Parts: sequence; C-alpha cells; structure tokens
Amino acid sequence: MMITYEQLSKQISDVQLSQGDLQELKVKWDAALLKLHDFIEMFLERFGDRVIGDKDNSPEWTLYSKKYDEYSAYSRAIRALDYFIAKEKLKNG
Repeated sequence: MMITYEQLSKQISDVQLSQGDLQELKVKWDAALLKLHDFIEMFLERFGDRVIGDKDNSPEWTLYSKKYDEYSAYSRAIRALDYFIAKEKLKNG
C-alpha cells in the first residue's frame, strides 16, 4: 500500500506535540525515505532506460511512479515535521 502525504500529515496531527514524539517520528520517516531513495536509485540503474521519457503504462513506469509519489510524500511530510520540531524548540526555549 502506498502512503500519501495526507496520511502522513494525519500521523503528525495524531502525535502529541512533544520533542520526543516528534523526533521519534522523524527518525522513523527518515529511515523510510532512505529506503525509498535506495530503491529508486537501484531501480533507475536497472530500468532507467524504460522509465525515462514519455509516460506510458509499462509495469516499470507504474512502479517507478508509485515509489516516486511515496518518496515525495515522505519528503514533504518530513519538511512539515521539521517545522513543528523547530516551533516546539522555540516555544520551549
């Protein structure tokens, strides 16, 4: 199942806004982002010639597109999480 930015945003809002909880979520998401990054790099090395150029309905393009969308969702959510972490640091001085 592919995760969306909306699902990740809901996880942020469900977490109690404390430095520890936010940091724990950031570590988890950073690990997921790194895994996706490694997968995309490996995938492009192996199938890059099949996914570069015009979009089509090939299985390679479909998988790449899904993984890239998931990578983008984590990337956006981590930036939002970084904002909340910084906000909490300022608030707690």
